Amino acid sequence: ADLRHVFTDADVTLYPDIPELIPTQNLPAHHHYIGAVPWSPAVAHPEWWNQIPDDRPTIYVTLGSSGNGELLPLIARALADLPVNVLIATAGKVGPDRFPKGMYVADFLPGDEACARSKLVICNGGSPTTHQALTAGVPVLGLASNSDQFLNMDGIVNAGAGKVLRAGSATAQTIRKATTAILSHSDHAVAARLLADSFKKVSTCVSIHDLLIHTIPCRT
Repeated sequence: ADLRHVFTDADVTLYPDIPELIPTQNLPAHHHYIGAVPWSPAVAHPEWWNQIPDDRPTIYVTLGSSGNGELLPLIARALADLPVNVLIATAGKVGPDRFPKGMYVADFLPGDEACARSKLVICNGGSPTTHQALTAGVPVLGLASNSDQFLNMDGIVNAGAGKVLRAGSATAQTIRKATTAILSHSDHAVAARLLADSFKKVSTCVSIHDLLIHTIPCRT
């Protein structure tokens, strides 16, 4: 047995992903992809939500509750001189005074809606936010810092739907360069929309309830 066996030895093994991002081979019959497992905080829209202009692209920035909040002001500086709207969810880690004027900042935002109105999502590269972005057909810039995030972003980069930077060595210049590259090349958005279609196909064809009912044997 190896680590893969430890993680997957069960009556039913479900992969919250799609094969286009994390391919496998020769899966047993009781192993199934189930697509994204979405979640978004039930928070009210901030007062500025309906005041965002639509004459330039919007970027949604969040590092989640586990991300390094000190990176957020760095990301904001990188985007400050670009012709974009910037929505920032801080998870309560950084005060609004740390951000340039003109940016839209809140402790928490409804992530699914923020992704849907954006042309790019900048996050820590983990699957919760990247799946939220990709199911909306939006490319991703991941500032990754652990192996799970790098593994997840590897699939996204290979699919052409984003770029990844090392969080520990990212600078305002490298973040701005990667952001500009994604926004200026439509192939990233096209790839993200293709992945959105793949997520939709899996989520509409697979019922976790049916998988459990029909796969797990009765035990007495």
